[in-house]
Amino acid sequence: MAESSVPGKVGGSSGIRAFLIADVRGYTLFTQERGDEAAAKLAAKFAEAARAHVEERGGSVIELRGDEALAVFESPRQAIRAAVELQARFIEETLADPSLPLTVGIGLDAGEAVPLEQGYRGGALNLAARLCGLAEAGETLASQELVHLARRIEGVRFVDRGEAHFKGLSDPVRVIKVLPEGEDPALLLKPILAARTRDHPSPKKPSFPRSLLSGRRLLVAILAVALIAVGTPLVLSQRGAGGLRSIDANAVGLIDPETNRIIDQVLVGATPSHLAVGEGAVWVINAGGGTVSRIDPAKESVVQTISVGSGPSGIAVGGGAVWVANGLGGTVSRIDPGTNTVVRTIPVGNGPVGVVFGAGSLWVANTDDNTIARISAETSSVAETLKISGTELAFGVGALWASDKAANRVSRIDPATGSVVATIAVGNGPAGLAFGDGAAWIANTLDGTVSRIDPTANSVTSTIPVGDGPSAIAVGAGAVWVSNEFGGTVVRIDPVKNQVVRTIPVGNHPKGVAVVNGGVLVSVLESGAAHRGGTLTIRVNRALDSIDTAIAYDQFSWSILNMTGDGLTGFVRAGGIEGTQLVPDLAVSLPAPTDGGKTYAFQLRPSIRYSTGALVKAADIRHTMERVLELGSGGAGFYEGIVGGTACAKTPERCDLSRGIVTGDATDTVTFHLTAPDPEFLYKLALPFAYAVPVGTPVKATDTRPLPATGPYAIESYLPDHLLRLARNRYFQEWSKAAQPDGYPDEIVVEIGGTVDAAMAAVEHGSADSFSTFQSGSPSATRLTDVETRYASQVHTNPQATTIGFFLNTRVPPFDDVNVRRA
Repeated sequence: MAESSVPGKVGGSSGIRAFLIADVRGYTLFTQERGDEAAAKLAAKFAEAARAHVEERGGSVIELRGDEALAVFESPRQAIRAAVELQARFIEETLADPSLPLTVGIGLDAGEAVPLEQGYRGGALNLAARLCGLAEAGETLASQELVHLARRIEGVRFVDRGEAHFKGLSDPVRVIKVLPEGEDPALLLKPILAARTRDHPSPKKPSFPRSLLSGRRLLVAILAVALIAVGTPLVLSQRGAGGLRSIDANAVGLIDPETNRIIDQVLVGATPSHLAVGEGAVWVINAGGGTVSRIDPAKESVVQTISVGSGPSGIAVGGGAVWVANGLGGTVSRIDPGTNTVVRTIPVGNGPVGVVFGAGSLWVANTDDNTIARISAETSSVAETLKISGTELAFGVGALWASDKAANRVSRIDPATGSVVATIAVGNGPAGLAFGDGAAWIANTLDGTVSRIDPTANSVTSTIPVGDGPSAIAVGAGAVWVSNEFGGTVVRIDPVKNQVVRTIPVGNHPKGVAVVNGGVLVSVLESGAAHRGGTLTIRVNRALDSIDTAIAYDQFSWSILNMTGDGLTGFVRAGGIEGTQLVPDLAVSLPAPTDGGKTYAFQLRPSIRYSTGALVKAADIRHTMERVLELGSGGAGFYEGIVGGTACAKTPERCDLSRGIVTGDATDTVTFHLTAPDPEFLYKLALPFAYAVPVGTPVKATDTRPLPATGPYAIESYLPDHLLRLARNRYFQEWSKAAQPDGYPDEIVVEIGGTVDAAMAAVEHGSADSFSTFQSGSPSATRLTDVETRYASQVHTNPQATTIGFFLNTRVPPFDDVNVRRA
C-alpha cells in the first residue's frame, strides 16, 4: 500500500492510529453558483463542526482545507463515534438550513503511522482518503481493519458494502458502512440531493456502475456472470418506473437494492458463467467457448474477447491482474488488463474451480485433487499446495474459507500457515460462498438453504430456507443476495433478521450474483422451457452396445440410458467441470462412510416410480447389484468390494449380497458393507450399471425389450442397428434438477446407421436435428472446418475431462523398484 503524509502539529512515537477524512460533496459547484462569500460561510460551518466533534472525542484536526478535514485519533472506537456524531450534525445543519448544505462523505482507516515534523506518514491515510472518495453524501465508510479494532460499539451498527479494488493497492478492500442504530439518517438528505440532481442533471445515466471508470475500481471475485460477443452493446430495454419484469435468457441484469427491482440488462451470449469486476471493467467467463469477455462500462460494450484454457470455471481480480481457473485444463490463466492478453498459463492441479485473491496471493481450489494451490502474484507460479479440499473460496477476517461440496462442510484456513483452523458442517451440496456483514454465508445447492457461520465461534448460527437450487451468493448493499438457479429467482436476506425479506423473479435460470457499488448484478441462463414439446431426431452412425444397464459399457449407450435410469447417486447434468460433481439421485443425500470407511447408509427418496407404475423399493437396489454380478457384466469389478461380491463373481448362479447390502423396504433404507474402504464407491454407484431395476427383473441380458425406467424418458421401441425411440415416462416427477431434470422434447428418435458424412448431411438438410461426435465417429478435419465455418452458430463445443494414460511415479514405492516396474 502506498503511504501518504499529512501536515500538522504532531508528536509522540509511531503506533496504531485512526484517521478520519471528511469532504463536502458538491463544494466546487456550490462555489461557482453561490460565490466565494457563501462558500466561505459553508466552509466555516463545516470547520466548526469538525473541530468540535473531533476534539470532543479526543482527536486532533491536523488539516482543514475549505471543504476537507483530516483528523487523527489514538482510539479507533473514538474515531467511529466522532464520525457518527459528525454525520448527525451535518445532516441536522443541512435540514435546518438547506441553503448551506453540509452533504459530507467520510472515510476511516486505522494502521501504523509514523509522526513527522510535517505530520504523519502511513498507508492508513491513503486508504482513508480512498474510502472518503467512495462515500456518498451522508455516508461514512470504514475499513474492515478499523472496525475489527473497534469491536462492538453501543449505538453503532456496521453494514458490509462488499469489496473495493483501488488503484495502487494489490489486495481488495472490504468496505464497511458505519451507521447509528435505527434508520439511516442519510435518507433524510434524499429530497435535497434529488432537488440538486433535478437542477443539475447528469449526462445519460450508465447501465452499470460508473465507479468502474476511474480510481474507484470495485472488485467482486467469484460468483457467476456471462458470455458476451465482441461489440455487443449494453441494451437499455424499455422500462418505466417499475423497471423490467424479468431478465432475458443469456443476459446480465442489474437490480436496484433500494427498490428490489430489475432496472437494466445487457444481452450476452450463451452459457453465462462466472464474473469478476475490477481494473476498470467487468470480466465474464464464456464457459463453453474457453474465453473471457471484457465489458467496458464507459463504452457500454464488449471491447475484447480473450481466449483462455479449457473449461474456464472461476475468475478473480487482484494484484493488478485477472485470473481465470480452467477447470478442464488444470491451469490458471493470468490476464494483463492493460493489454487484454494472457501473459502466463500456470499449471495448478486437476479440476480447478473456485478462485479468490487475498493476502497478496491467488488461491485456487482443485476439486479433483482435493487441494488448494496458492499462486504468488509476483512470480505467477504455485508457491505451495495445501492438502485441503474445496469447491468455492472466499476471504474474510484474515482467513481463507473453502466450501467442500462433496463433504458438506466449510473449512476455515489460516493463510499464513496453510492449516485448517476449523471445519464446520453445513447443508447438502455447499457451493456458493461469500464473506460479509461479519459472517461467512454458504449456499447449500441441494438443500435449498443458506448457512450463516459466525467466525468468532466457527459454527452455523442460522440456516435460512431460500428456494430451489441456490447456486451463488454475494454480500453487500445492506443484504445477502442469493441466486436460485432452478427457482428462477434472486432472494434478499436481511442479515439482522436472518430471513428472506424479498424474492425477486428474474426469469429463466439465474446463475450468478455479485454486488458492485451498491447495485446487484445477476447472470441468467436459458431455462429451456420455450423448447418443451415436439420430437428431437438424432442421427448417429454407430450402434449402441446394449440397452440393458447391467451390460452397456459404451459412452453412446450411456448417453441414452442416463435419460432413462437412476442410481442412488449421480452426476450434475451440466457441461464442463460442473458435470463431474457428484450429487444424490435416488438417495436423499450423500452419506459419510462409517466403520472405518466400509459402511454407507442411504435413505431413499419417497414415492419414486418406474415407468410401469411400481414404486422403487430398497430391495430393488440389492437385486440390481446381484444382477450385474450374475450376468458377468463388464462393470462387475466395480462392485466386488461389497461383502459377498467376490463370491458372486466366482459363482454367479449362487450370488447372495444380503450381508453386503442390507435393505429395509418399510424404512426405505439401503446400507452397503464393504470388505475394505473404497473412496470411489459413491462414484461407482453413479454409473449406469447401478441404475435401479425392480425385483423380478430377469437375470438375462435384454436385447430389444426395454427395462423399466425411472428417468424422464422410457425406451418405447428398439430396432438394433436401425432405430431407437424414447417417449416421456408418464410416472416421472422431477425430484432433483441437479441429478435428473425433466426433459424438453416429448419424443426422441435416434436414427442409427450410415456414414458420418451422411449423418451430418441429414442435419444440414433438415431431416435430422442433431449430430454429435460424442455419439458417432468424427468427420475429417476438412469437413469439420467446413461445418464450423458455414454453421458457426449451430456448432457447439462441449469440452470433457478424459483420462488419456497413467504414469508410474518412480520416486515412491513400489514403482521406485525397476523390477516392480518390469513385472
